Amino acid sequence: MATRTGSFDRTVRLAARALRQSDPRLVLRGRLARALARAQQGRFADAERELEPCVRLATEIGDDRLLAQVLLQAEMVASALDRPEARQIATEAENLLVDLGDDVRLSHLLSNSAFEAFVRGDWTDATARLDRAAAALLRCGDLDGAGTAANNQAEILVEQGRY
Repeated sequence: MATRTGSFDRTVRLAARALRQSDPRLVLRGRLARALARAQQGRFADAERELEPCVRLATEIGDDRLLAQVLLQAEMVASALDRPEARQIATEAENLLVDLGDDVRLSHLLSNSAFEAFVRGDWTDATARLDRAAAALLRCGDLDGAGTAANNQAEILVEQGRY
């Protein structure tokens, strides 16, 4: 997709075409692409508005994988906007990804939300999320990623004086 090459305006134009389709999956994918482009441009409020109808649409479609993608993007945008609901969205996404057995996206979510927890000063939540991220990364066979998560946990413990 054009977003990956940094062509955000082109992505928005392509997504607009998808929004005119009758297939709700295409409409949802178009909204997700446009929201991602806006987020990557730093236009998080625009991305948030784009994502608002997506949970309902993904639920109506009945596709849990698409719903998980919506929740992942919604958590990222809510965190960037420092919205209190970011934690709730992260929990919903985590539960869904566990149910789906999607350890790759689960590890990304947990790593990102651990950083958010660290920034807000909730070190207990941050270390717990990093622990779950490391476990998911091990299940994926990503030893480097699991090691990074464990290292980040150790850094938090050192910050707390828990040597």
